[in-house]
This record gives sequence, structure tokens and C-alpha cells, in this order.
Amino acid sequence: MELAEPFVGRAREQGELRRLLEAAAGGSGRLVLLEGEAGAGKTTLVRRVTAEPGRAVTVFGRCPGPGETPPFGPWREAVAALAREEGRDPAGLPPPFGEAPGEWSLYETAQALAGWLDREGRPVVVVLEDLHWADAATLDLTRHLAAELPGLPVLVVATLRSDEVRRGHPLWAWLPEAERAGAVRMPLEGLAPGEIEELLRPLGLPGAQAEETARMLHRRTDGLPLFVRDLLATAARTGRVAGEGEPLPATVRQAIDRRLAGVSPASQSALEAAAVLGAEFSAALLERVTGLPEEELAALLEEAVDAHVLEPQDAAGERFAFAHQLVREALLARLVGPRRRRWHARAAAALEATAPEEVEALAFHLARAGDPRAPAFLRRAGDRALRVGAAGEAERQYAEALALLPPGDPGRAELLLKLGRCRHAAGRPGAVEAWREAAEAAAAQGDRPVEVWARHLLAWAALSREDPRCLEEATAAMAAQEELLDDPRYRSLERELFGDVAGYPRAGAACVAILAHRGQVEEARQLLLRLASMEAPGASHDLLDTSMAVAFVSDDLRGAAAMCGEAAETALRLGDEKDAIRLKSNQLLVLLVGSALPPGEVDGAASELRQLEEDVLARTGIAYAPPGYALAGVYQYFRGDWPGASRNVLECARRHPDAFGGTLRWYAGWMLLDLGDAEGARPFLESVPPFRPDDPIPVSHNFLVLAHVARAELYAALGETEEARRWLEAAERWPPLDGAAFFRANVRLARAKYHRARGESEAAWQAASLAVADAAASGSSYTIIRAGRFAGELACERGDAEEGRARFAAALELAERCRFPFEGALTRLARAVALAGSSEAAEDLAAAREVLAGTGADPALAAAEEALARRGLAPAISPGAPLTAREAEVAALVAQGLTDRQIAAHLAISPRTVDRHLRNIFQKLDLPNRTALALWAARHGLTG
Repeated sequence: MELAEPFVGRAREQGELRRLLEAAAGGSGRLVLLEGEAGAGKTTLVRRVTAEPGRAVTVFGRCPGPGETPPFGPWREAVAALAREEGRDPAGLPPPFGEAPGEWSLYETAQALAGWLDREGRPVVVVLEDLHWADAATLDLTRHLAAELPGLPVLVVATLRSDEVRRGHPLWAWLPEAERAGAVRMPLEGLAPGEIEELLRPLGLPGAQAEETARMLHRRTDGLPLFVRDLLATAARTGRVAGEGEPLPATVRQAIDRRLAGVSPASQSALEAAAVLGAEFSAALLERVTGLPEEELAALLEEAVDAHVLEPQDAAGERFAFAHQLVREALLARLVGPRRRRWHARAAAALEATAPEEVEALAFHLARAGDPRAPAFLRRAGDRALRVGAAGEAERQYAEALALLPPGDPGRAELLLKLGRCRHAAGRPGAVEAWREAAEAAAAQGDRPVEVWARHLLAWAALSREDPRCLEEATAAMAAQEELLDDPRYRSLERELFGDVAGYPRAGAACVAILAHRGQVEEARQLLLRLASMEAPGASHDLLDTSMAVAFVSDDLRGAAAMCGEAAETALRLGDEKDAIRLKSNQLLVLLVGSALPPGEVDGAASELRQLEEDVLARTGIAYAPPGYALAGVYQYFRGDWPGASRNVLECARRHPDAFGGTLRWYAGWMLLDLGDAEGARPFLESVPPFRPDDPIPVSHNFLVLAHVARAELYAALGETEEARRWLEAAERWPPLDGAAFFRANVRLARAKYHRARGESEAAWQAASLAVADAAASGSSYTIIRAGRFAGELACERGDAEEGRARFAAALELAERCRFPFEGALTRLARAVALAGSSEAAEDLAAAREVLAGTGADPALAAAEEALARRGLAPAISPGAPLTAREAEVAALVAQGLTDRQIAAHLAISPRTVDRHLRNIFQKLDLPNRTALALWAARHGLTG
């Protein structure tokens, strides 16, 4: 008697998956985490929904087992399938998906993959099976992609076993992070008794008996579909459902054992070998492993397919997969000791003969076979993982190789060197300890290249810790490297560790940065010139980044911009489009905040950047930054395009908090602080490192002193002067400050704002005067405007109106010459308040309102109006309009029924700012609640 197996239950989950798929078809994808016990029917559910005609193109990627998933394994499989089925060329993607040059962070790889997936055609469903066995790189990439999916026609469904995720499992901490990035968690419970009863219908049991049998099966199986179907398959063969008192499978292995009992011992033996090969395998490889004749093996495989143990994966019958991962696990559990090692040894031999390029699989089998070659293959597998940016997986391979090597083995030093590199790249502890051990082991063995590279990495580590000996260590490493520049092993290690061969002693870049950091600018410049003369074509941009630091601390801002532009052209010639966009973005930022250039030069750089992004996107489908962002969002802010700046900075910072190492959050906070919204700026600025004022500013990231400055200005604006003092004093301890007018001007301006917040007017004036002088020396037009404006406010407060007028006029003239409308409007606003009652005040306030209304500068406008009101002067607002422009917008959105959070998202402001606007509105209009406000808005024509 044949028992049909209809798909029952899961109506809610099917409906939700269909809804999410429809949303993805409309360009709003999500990451769905389908969770349940082994055998809960996760994959069956996904296949049922995605197989419905015309819905989407669906590709699968598998995580085959614990420790068996190669770096980015399921994503590589899915990308390859999509390329094959849809004809999408992945060559422009970074390794391991394509051939794009340059070094890629996981965030950048996710951005590139998102752009590649977002192409014309049907929506895409990517199914990642058994995510609980995923490698670290896959998990990180998936989490980053989750934030991109809401703007893509892509649905990613990851299945995972909820019963395997316990404290200590990689998914334990990953799942909440994925949820914060927008993932939807969908748990699968067991089937209900009524749903089991539907499966019993083919047995023709009477109603009462069917109902009781369904309840009994539910008690015995907890409704787990795999167990239920297994029991019903037995009933189909025997014609009866066994009762609760009879021996029935109570565990997964017992249930699978009974399924396997349906195939012959010879077939089971072949299946054991197949289980060793993986969740999916080729018949050709299994033939080599088992040594069985082709026809005999084919018959055994057909027998397993008939018993629903295996499923064919292609029409030719060349590839097979286990019908359920539990089947494979049960087969592996039978293999213990020498028998299992023998199968792994035969699998390794077969792979070595047919697919020697599959280094990860070879390393896996050799290690489990106890083969002495395993450490060498594990090192090669680690090297490949490190090359594609999968530092976590590389660390695992290196650590396993080290565990197999005896103390004193010559191979340990290189493995320790690379293990430390992986730990450092992944932000895990133990890197310095690994490098120290590597240096000692290499010195003992006479392995000079490994020793020198270990000393190099230790020097950089000392530099980041502000170790007083860092220059001494870096200089020693540079001298040793100079002797080895032509050594093949030295160059090979350099390429493996850094992705290229610099051509100059790489530790020299650290020496330059330390010298510049200590104010020894001329020595830094001379060493930089010597290193630049040695640089190999196509080398990394370590030296460029260092030279930019030297240019900034010596106030050569135009030189820094020129270096960025030249380096961008070099990157383009070398085909590294990602780095070219990064460098052009840096050039634009330097030009904006740097010299008072003709606006046409700045606009030209912005146009070149935009054109480069558009060309690369059109040719490759890859956006190397959040779409439309790069640093164009900052440019839009300076040029007065608030909607563009809001979209490309504020919204991107919320959606992509990891972009550019957190720099995007700093830009967002700085913009809001500039416009007077300190409360809105706070969450952005407080989420950017450093997190404590006494954290050292890394030599290689001089710009972080501006993060200290921004925090000091933030707390001064909020009246938290003690906290402002702590951040200020930390910034003032920064060694290069004495010789860097650009940074010094910003620090002194923050100092002036701190003193003003404390009511210390004379100290504020002294600090502001010094800031003005430093700003002029730096040539930074943006800093000159800000310092001049603040000095104008203080001069008027001191009773020197003429001095104040002169400061305001100079700042306003420069803002207009540079075409910085927001800075001009803020200057007019400050002048209106400082010179309240004068003939120009009303004109200034009206002009400022025209520019600032609707920009997010409502706090600045409100503060100005409040200051004028305290002096008994009416603010210059339109007759009959009791609300500011932003308050009117908020009132209109309340009338539309939006919540505070929805209004905040719509206007790109914080919910706290929305709440403040509402309190102001209720007070101004004397209204009790939102309902009354909605009626008022309708009466005054704000709803249409």
C-alpha cells in the first residue's frame, strides 16, 4: 500500500514567505532565518514556496557539516549557480567570487555582491542551508548583506537548527546582530494533531480512530514532520500504525536507522563512504573511494534513491545529495576509529588524483585520516582563506595545523605569523602573543624572512598601543627588511600577508607615521621621499595614506588633495576601481574642508567622482559604497542640497553603520551638530571610536583627533561641560598638535565653546582668537568660516559690535565665495542674534530661514528665535504662521497618522527631536493632544 505524503500545515509560514517574496519582487528584500529542530521541514517549506511557477529564480548554497564549510562556501555555490542559470558574469566581484583587484573588507564585499544581485530580471531567492555549520566569513557576509536587502529584489532564506544554537555557538551572538540588521526570524514548531490527521487520510481510518491516532503520533513525535512521516511510511508497508507500547524510534538516529533498513548492507556501506565525502557528492568520486565497478555502484545508488535516502541533483545522475542531513549524520555516527580514518584517507587519495585544487577538502580529509601531510594542506587552505578575506576561517585552519605539529617543528613559525595576522584582522585577542612566539621560533630556526615579518607586525602593534619603543622597533624592522627586498621567500610572505609586494621596506611607512605623529615633520618628509622612490608599481596604498598624514600635520592640504587625485589615477590604471573611488572621495573631502579654492575646482572633483561611480556601476553592476554616497553626500551638504545630504549621509549612516569603518556615522553626527541638533548628533558621535577620552589616537589614523573634538563640542552644546573637558584635554595631549594648524584650530575652537558653555567669557575669547589665527594658517576655508563666526558672536557678547560685524562679514564673504550656503545661513543666523535690534538683524534672520527651513536646522532656528524673544524682539517668521517650517511639516505628518518614529524616518531626524517639536507645537497652539493637532492642521490647509 502506497502512502501519499501531501504537504500539510505551515499555512502561516507559507503565507509569510510568499508575502516576503512578493515584497522582494517589488525591490524590498529581507533575510529570513528559518529556524527549527532537525527534521522540522525547513528545506521542504522553502522548496515548496519557491517552486511555485514564475515566482523567482532560486539558487541554493549548502553548509555541508561542522568544520567542512569552506570560506564563503554557501555564497560561492549560490553565486556560481546564478551565474550559470542567469548568465550573470561575476568577474567584477572580489575573490573568491570574481577577480576584482585590491583588498576588500567584508563590508565592501557585501556591497559589491548586493550590486551584482540587483540586476534586471526576475527576483532572486538565495537559500543558505544549515547555517549553523557556516564558516565565520559566511556569517559576517550574510549579516552585512542583511542591511542591503531592503533595497534589493533579493530574498535570502537561511535555514538553521535552533536546537544546536547554544551559548558558545557562533550563531548565539550572531542572531541578535542579524535581527538588528533587519533579519526576520521564523521559527518552525511541530505539526499540530489536526495537521497530522490530514497525513493519515490515505490510511482510511475511521474519524474517531484517526483523531486518536493523530494525538498519539503527536505525543510520540512532538509533531516533528520527519518522525511523523517515518512512522507513516512504516504504516504504509504494514497496513497499521504501531501503538505507543510497541518499540518505536524515540531519537533521530533510531528513526533514520529504520529508514536505512530499507536498503541492502552493500548499499549502506557505499552510503557510509558517501557520508564522508559530504552532504552532496559526485558518483565518479564515490566510485574512486569505494573501488566498486561503475555498474554495481549505480545499482546501489538507485536503491538508495528508491528508499528516499538519496536525491539525484542532475538529470545525468552524476551528482547526489542526502535526502536529509540527519541521514548523513547517522551514517557518520556508525563510523568510528580506524574505519572512519580509512574512508577519509581514501577520500583524500581520490581528491588528490581528480581535484587537487580542492585544497580545503583535501586538508579536511587528510587531517581526519591522521596523514602527516595534513599540516601542509591546512596551511595552504588557511592561505587561500586569508587571500579572500576570510580571516576567521584562515585562523581555524592555521590553529588546526599548529595543533598537529610537534614543538620545534620548522613549520610552526610561519603558521604562528599568519595566525597572528588572522586574529588581528578579525579583531580577536592573541595576535601579539602569536607574533612574539613566531619571531622567537623563526630566530631559533634561522628563518629570517618569517622573523622579520613578525618583527614588522610587532612594530605596528607597538605603534597602535603608543608604546614608547615603537619608533625603535619600526626602525629595526625597516633596516632588516631593506636587506631582504630581493629575497623570494620574503616577497612571497609579503604577498600572502598584505596582498602585494611594496618594493620598499614596509616598516618604513610606520616610521614615517611615527615621526609625523611626534612633530618631526621634516624627517618624516625626507624618509617618505626615499621610500616613494623605491615603491613598486601596483603596490598597496599604505605609503599614500602615510603621505596624506604627513601633508595634514604640515598643513599642506592642497598637497594632500593632489596626492589623492594622483593615486586615484594610478589605481584606475591598475584596474583597482574600488580604491580609485575611495581615493577620489578622499580628494573631494580634502578640497571641501581644505583650501579656499575656486568653487569650480571642487565641483569638478565632485563631478569626476560621480561620473566614476556611474561608469563603474553601469559596467559592473557594483556600487563600491552605499548607493549614491561615496563622499558625495558631504559635498551635497556643503552645496546646500539637504535632501541629497540627508539621504546619502544620515539615512546611510543608520542603514550601514559599519560603512567606512564607522566614518559615515561621524559625518552624520558632525552635520547634525553643525545644524544645532546636538541631541540628534549624540547617538551617531557616541557610537564612533574612540569610546573613552583617554584612548590613544592611532598614529595611522590622525583624523580621529577630530572625533575627540566633535565629542567635546557635543557635550559643550548639551551643557555637559565636565565630559566636554575630558575629551578636550585628551585632544590637546595629541603630540602633532603643535605643528598642525588645521587640527589645532579645531581643537581651540572646541575649547572656546567649552569656556562659553561654562560662562567663562574671557577664556572663550582668548581660545577663539587663537582658533581664528590657526584656521587662517591652515588654509581650511571651512574652519576659517566656523572660527570667524564664533569669534563674531563672542565679540558682540563682549560689547565690541564693530569687531563682531567685521568677523561675521569676513566669514559670510568666504562662505559665499566658496558656495557653502548652510555655513552662510548659520553665519547670518548668528549675526541676527548677536546684533538683535539692528537694521540688518531682521534681514539676516529671514535670509537664514529661507536657506535653513526644512534642513534639520530647526534647533538652530528655534534657539535663535528663543534668544530674540528673551530680548523682546519678534522673530522674522511669515505673518500668521505660528509654527516654524519644520514644525509645520511635523504637524502635517501627525495629521496623516504617522508615529514619532515614522515622522523621524521621513524627515531624517531623531525621534527625540520629533518629540521636542511636538511639545513646542502643543505649547504654541495651546493644544492638548495629537488629535487636536490633526484637526488644527486640517483647518489650516497642512494636510493636502
